[in-house]
Amino acid sequence: MASELRVDTLKDAAGNNSVGMAYVAGGSAKAWMQYTTIGTTAAQDSLNVASVTDNGSGSTFANWSSVFVNNDYAVTTSCERSSFYHAMLHGIADTATNRTNLTAATAVNSAEDIEEGHCICMGDLA
Repeated sequence: MASELRVDTLKDAAGNNSVGMAYVAGGSAKAWMQYTTIGTTAAQDSLNVASVTDNGSGSTFANWSSVFVNNDYAVTTSCERSSFYHAMLHGIADTATNRTNLTAATAVNSAEDIEEGHCICMGDLA
């Protein structure tokens, strides 16, 4: 049988450092992923990621296990390759409730596969 715990505020064991539940629910990452697109595209570690799809050079779909309520969620990204860093471009038009398209590109907008990419999503889950 499922149970439910209803609280307004969380505190540490000493009764200090309180935080409101609205902040916890609204301010927590709903999905994140560390991934690579060198060789086999794969999530190395993640939360709420059902699968990763290689869309060609520098382009990756992160497919969510639990979908977002709409496509207005915030996505923060970064990536690296070898000893230099790239700008991570996120295609807003390609964001959907069930996935987002992550595109890695050089400073001159040349799409490239990456050794390590990072994606953090904040928003409401459906």
